[in-house]
Amino acid sequence: MFEHFGWRAAAACGVSTAMVTATFWKELDRLEVERDTSGRIPLWLTAAHLVFLAMVVAFAHHPDVFFGIFVLFLGLVVATGEYQEALKLREGLLVGFFLAGLVTLVLKQAHYGSSKWPLTYF
Repeated sequence: MFEHFGWRAAAACGVSTAMVTATFWKELDRLEVERDTSGRIPLWLTAAHLVFLAMVVAFAHHPDVFFGIFVLFLGLVVATGEYQEALKLREGLLVGFFLAGLVTLVLKQAHYGSSKWPLTYF
């Protein structure tokens, strides 16, 4: 799939970003950058986040292992709350439920046929 669509999507993102940046260069140059000087994030915490990210990608198709890794990650976030912001789980769950609804709708349409599916439940 990457050979057919991936490189085109990456090229479109790069070109559109360059065009928007060139168009709004003066406005972007006037923005003030806020620096957070409250404290530095420890290197071991950044490494732990990257390890958890790699493990989630590696075990994405093994739900038991995936959820174990996710629970350990949640524990790490709670234990190191002084170094990072709280997780925004609500927004992620809303997106997940929306995507699950789309998948359910598509599967129902594929099973019953797109023209007669809504009529089967009324």
